[in-house]
Amino acid sequence: MRSFWEEEMTPDQEEDLIRKSADAIVKRGMAVPTILALELHKPVSNIMAHTALMFCGFIAPIVGAELFDQLTRLLSKRENVDRLVDAIERRQAEESSVGK
Repeated sequence: MRSFWEEEMTPDQEEDLIRKSADAIVKRGMAVPTILALELHKPVSNIMAHTALMFCGFIAPIVGAELFDQLTRLLSKRENVDRLVDAIERRQAEESSVGK
């Protein structure tokens, strides 16, 4: 039996999740606080992803268990935190240019 952390996401799955997350974050006007939180917690992203599993019972019903699992797996890698920040910044810039 494979454990949760042994299941790897493909690069395409990671990119799709990053894009969808960035879209949802910018759509809700949460780009700045999200970027701040991600940058502040980047050094401990792996620990935070493991810690998030303790709150699965509270968060999973809101976002869905599968999505919660994917996000914790995604954010357990520091390079994905950087990729998500970049995606949020790009999406926010796109929204700003459309609004002008």
